[in-house]
Amino acid sequence: MSAFVHHAARCVSLRGGKVGEGNQRISKEGRFPEISTIPHAPGRIFRLVCIVKMATKRGHHLNIEDFIQQNYVNLTKKLEVKSVIPYLMQTEILLRSDKERILAKVTKEDQAGELLDILTHNGKCTVDVFIHALEETKQTRLLDLLGSQYRKKRAVESKGSSSNRGDFRETAANPGHPNEPGGSDAIAGPSRRMMARSPGPEVFICHAGPDKRRFVRPLVQQLQQKGLPKDKIFFDAISIETGDVIETKIKDTLSSASLKLVVLVISHHVLKGRFWPKLEYELTLKANKKIFPIWLDQNDDNFAAFGSKLRKYSPTLKGIAASKVVPRRARMEIPIIAKKIVRKLQTA
Repeated sequence: MSAFVHHAARCVSLRGGKVGEGNQRISKEGRFPEISTIPHAPGRIFRLVCIVKMATKRGHHLNIEDFIQQNYVNLTKKLEVKSVIPYLMQTEILLRSDKERILAKVTKEDQAGELLDILTHNGKCTVDVFIHALEETKQTRLLDLLGSQYRKKRAVESKGSSSNRGDFRETAANPGHPNEPGGSDAIAGPSRRMMARSPGPEVFICHAGPDKRRFVRPLVQQLQQKGLPKDKIFFDAISIETGDVIETKIKDTLSSASLKLVVLVISHHVLKGRFWPKLEYELTLKANKKIFPIWLDQNDDNFAAFGSKLRKYSPTLKGIAASKVVPRRARMEIPIIAKKIVRKLQTA
């Protein structure tokens, strides 16, 4: 029995189905003592495990894919990949070929992303096993962060969908102070005042047709889920109607005063010189609009070859910091990118 289990046995009592830490018993709301009040790392880890199990008991069946997606930013930045690989290999969750694939990546974040991608798709890992792997490799700072995320998630869920602070459609209905509950406190989207003053699209999605299904349409859906109205997004599939002169519609939108941001999804399809993305990019530069570039590539070489091709396509565009996405991890990256776009609109 590990030191973690011994510690849990000492500091937790199970009486009448209630869980407590010493004399601090679980409340009726199911809240555990704050992680910061538990003096030893094993106690903090036990608290996180209890949170996961309680969420499952209440019907929130958290699988490893959901867990990784919800905590993707913290995991890619804080996960000590080289420490956790031996444990995951020992438990037969990772193979030697998986290890080689992970360590072939250049940066620490790319290695973490590759590991998370493997765990998402191989079907061998559970949330409990992953948390135990972090405990065994003494990644207590990351565990503390994950515990904090679960605490915030439960607090939001307990308010119900009517008080979702990530939706600025609600903010428009409740023009309270930004710091008041239900106000524009969340990093959800453009302020009500901004939404009211400029009719017409505020964000233009420039892309190549082959990228529509796998990346662009899910991105637009995420923007709408975060509350950005349909008429504030220029996306050809929803913005161009039968009878519209396509080039005129694009030119009018990109030159309009309402447009704040052009999201440029750059893939090898765009770099091959496709007509519409190239025209839209040229019009964007002519109208002096802000650009939010996204590099979409397989990233087998840390985007080196892609960057060289982009420099030939447009030295100006190569010099703008971009969000870089590997298609197989797009599902986890898209919500993060959508949040960044909404933040840009707030400050535009």
